[in-house]
Amino acid sequence: MNNRKKIKEKLLKNLLTDFDSMGISIIPPDSKVAVKKLEKRILGSLNETLKEFYSQCDGYMLNWQGKLDGFKIKGQTSIRPVSILDNLSIGNNKVLSFSNLEHAPNFSIDSLMIFDIIDNLGNYVLLRIDVDNSSLYLYTYGKKLNKMDLTIAEYLLKAEDYFGTELWQQFYIEKADNISNYYCIYKNNITFYQHLLEPNEFKHVKDSVKNILEKFNISNINFNYKNAINDKLEALKKQSTFYLSEFNLGTNVSANSLMKAQESICQALPQPMIDFYAQINGLEIEWEINNISGNLNYLCLEEIYGGNEWYNENDWNKTNYHNAIIWIGEDPNDEFYQISRELRPLEIFSGDSSYVGFRFSDANIFEIYYAFNRDELIKLPISIEKYLHLNIRLFGLEGWQEYYRSGKHAKIGEDYLIDHINTIFPDFKIEEFH
Repeated sequence: MNNRKKIKEKLLKNLLTDFDSMGISIIPPDSKVAVKKLEKRILGSLNETLKEFYSQCDGYMLNWQGKLDGFKIKGQTSIRPVSILDNLSIGNNKVLSFSNLEHAPNFSIDSLMIFDIIDNLGNYVLLRIDVDNSSLYLYTYGKKLNKMDLTIAEYLLKAEDYFGTELWQQFYIEKADNISNYYCIYKNNITFYQHLLEPNEFKHVKDSVKNILEKFNISNINFNYKNAINDKLEALKKQSTFYLSEFNLGTNVSANSLMKAQESICQALPQPMIDFYAQINGLEIEWEINNISGNLNYLCLEEIYGGNEWYNENDWNKTNYHNAIIWIGEDPNDEFYQISRELRPLEIFSGDSSYVGFRFSDANIFEIYYAFNRDELIKLPISIEKYLHLNIRLFGLEGWQEYYRSGKHAKIGEDYLIDHINTIFPDFKIEEFH
């Protein structure tokens, strides 16, 4: 068993750049007494496959990450020791809860045990011991419980084949539409699976991806945001007084972060926003030309949903970002009082006092808002796709959003915004704002 894992780890090390692994930790087998004690507690019997597995080891752990052509991919597996299979504790004095399940199963959830901790974002493979057989369930984000179309023997083999690749279990649930997943559509990931898996296994993944694409009409990514940003940067560098003070371009968002974000708002993010974060999970660029400055400062998706607290709090209003940045006074009669409390920040700039945020309206329409110095909130009359493209076109020119407040008369300090645009981007047409 250990040899197969070592072979996979070596394959990944050769395939991926920036490969980082915590190694493979295999726990020595416990005594047969531990199995008997568990069976006594659950009033049931482990099947022969599980008994054979636990006779060889008492679970194992692996954790790795790397990049394929700049695309970040991660993996994790933590199959639990037999002595704690029926313990629903998940650390930090927390116990796995099923109170928010979208659809209750037709059996007692008390019969479920944590078999495999597949990440740190609340996703697990659960084990159910029945009189007739044992079943596995994929439990995601505290909401979805899907039976897996795998026997325990098959699961243990595929856990090694996929080497814990992030949410590989999605390809083996009985109803693929029960999990909101955009991870599998990216071309880099398909290429990764093709390298990782045997041909027959890869065909299963490819067919699953095709079915999801067709069912949900999910488009592949067409616009390359990274290339557009790099091209614009190279063009500005040709100006003799150009000064770049900051340049941090993030890698793609992880599958789990994207899915967790969408689960927390109970709907899909707009496709252009998904496309953007599928390529760039946050960036920070600051520049100056002749005392005219600009910055792009997109938060990574985890920060948009509340930084470290996001992993534990789905309620945005309980996070630090809400109170520290997205705040428009305390007067409930203020026009934007309630709106400001529903916004999530997309960009933060000007010394953390100005920002661009977004929300879904009561009519479920995606809206973008801009605030200067934490007040004077305005709704931008453009789509998220238009915003993303305009922001690259003007490369985060300071205050370009003010055009939607004052039009041609918009000012940045004592200067007119239009003058700044004409100085840095002489080919820009005012019609591009519309």
